[in-house]
Amino acid sequence: MTSTFAVLTLRRSEARERYSRLTAILLSMGLRQIGGSARHVVLVAPEAKCERFAAGTIVIGGLKGRHRRSSSTVDGGTGRAAERAARDLTGSAWGSYVALFDLDEDPAAMVDPSGAGTAYEIADDDLSLLCDHVTPSLVRLAGFDDTVDLDALWGCLFDPTTALQAKLLSAGQRLVPGRLHSLLGRRAPLTIWSPAMFPERRDDPEGRLRAALDVSLAGTGARRPLVQLSGGLDSSIVVGSLALLAPGTQAVTATSSAGDVEETQFARSAAAHAGVRLIEKPSPGYPDYRMFCDAPQIAHPYLHGLDDLFGLGVDEAAAKVGADLVVTGQGGDALFLNTASPVVAVDRRRSLGSRASWRSIVDDARRSRHTIWHHLLPAEMDRFRGARPPEYSMVPPWVAERTLSPRIQHSWIDDAAGLPPGKRLHVAMLANSQVYHSERPSPGPTPLYHPLLSQPMLEAALSLPAWVLASGPINRGLARRAFAARLPPDVARRGSKGAATTLYGRAAVANLAFLREHLIGGALAGAGLIDAQKLDVTLTTDHLFHGQHNHSLILLASCEAWLRAWRR
Repeated sequence: MTSTFAVLTLRRSEARERYSRLTAILLSMGLRQIGGSARHVVLVAPEAKCERFAAGTIVIGGLKGRHRRSSSTVDGGTGRAAERAARDLTGSAWGSYVALFDLDEDPAAMVDPSGAGTAYEIADDDLSLLCDHVTPSLVRLAGFDDTVDLDALWGCLFDPTTALQAKLLSAGQRLVPGRLHSLLGRRAPLTIWSPAMFPERRDDPEGRLRAALDVSLAGTGARRPLVQLSGGLDSSIVVGSLALLAPGTQAVTATSSAGDVEETQFARSAAAHAGVRLIEKPSPGYPDYRMFCDAPQIAHPYLHGLDDLFGLGVDEAAAKVGADLVVTGQGGDALFLNTASPVVAVDRRRSLGSRASWRSIVDDARRSRHTIWHHLLPAEMDRFRGARPPEYSMVPPWVAERTLSPRIQHSWIDDAAGLPPGKRLHVAMLANSQVYHSERPSPGPTPLYHPLLSQPMLEAALSLPAWVLASGPINRGLARRAFAARLPPDVARRGSKGAATTLYGRAAVANLAFLREHLIGGALAGAGLIDAQKLDVTLTTDHLFHGQHNHSLILLASCEAWLRAWRR
């Protein structure tokens, strides 16, 4: 994997020789110059998609749709031209992109609001390098500091949802979607788009969800899309909707060696209801955790696409049918607010007061499989002591005890601090779903798209109250009602989700020898981030078949490989 773009900015004139040398290195990697000035250069790979949205604005990655034509006029020299151009871009178009603004004395960059575009900045006082793919060799070749922040990495083991936002490297960090970032480092990032910005709307929630998904799917322009169909609600909504827009739609479902008979039945039902062909891809074995040692490491540990067998099966199916896009249902749990938390009832009580019906509390209890008191008491107590969203609590026992540094969380969560607790939980779940936009250790040749995390879908769902999204006696109730006609009855009324617990347990046993060799006495243990003695007890066949944290072992293997590469 190599970068599809790079923007090199000179921050101090004394570093011009280093700037020129690094520019030459980037050009030698096959990148070509498409823009720049005396202080910065914009380079892209031959296959990169680029377009000029307006004067002084380059979009790398492409726009999937436009709401209206750009109408603003921008003029340089005011110090605010980039801000106006960025607001015009996010308000009039959407897609998967990184936008570059060369309108003021300070060049700026922004990742699209959905986070589907990727940009990391590696910088020091002399230079800034913005690119979409960071490797240890690139950082060292460019002369940047490659020191790993062990506290930040420990925080990722404690709570993996922090990994994308954490500054794991002293010199580098991933750009926050929707924020205008100064490449000279002269000012703090400016919020252009944030989940906390959307005023509440309760009109026609079902119709607005359907319309947003249709826009998200039509905007791809795919003629032969292939849907990753698990048989769950979210991917079934996607395949039923996409089949209406693209007659060439097909679907693929994967069955693991642990046996997914129940899931396959639902996938078959969803494909038949949508009228699309379903390709069934059985996996011959279990994921190979050793692959992380062979994969080129990036700016953070791999967090997504860790099952190499599943990815390979989808890639093979896509190649066989000539698919031009692989489409998933990832992010649906967050978008449609699949939660058992009582903060939904708190938000409803704040909005409706005594008008909140008793039936809604009963529905909450049925949906969460708790008593009505689990929801009623927090909603009533909120009048005296404000309720808060739940904290992350699934910490594996082998994570070493360490002095807790200030918790790292996504900037979107900070933006939402003034929202009701149910809506703050919604924003936090969407922020955590950014992991689906991260790089995979074995990326396939066919582009991957998550329509449920697109900007149109985010904006539609964010404007809806939490208690409207999570309404009814079954999870994701609004989504089920909105897309009822596009779902088979068995999927529409299915309340359970497919569990991969058995797969993770058996996969850990299949990788047991490697895990013991790789982790006990490895880099994480040596740095004091994991407890080798507790891990030694965990990594036994008997324990793994009954363990509750087996799903974390594949991420642990990824973090170990990452730390070894960066501390080499």
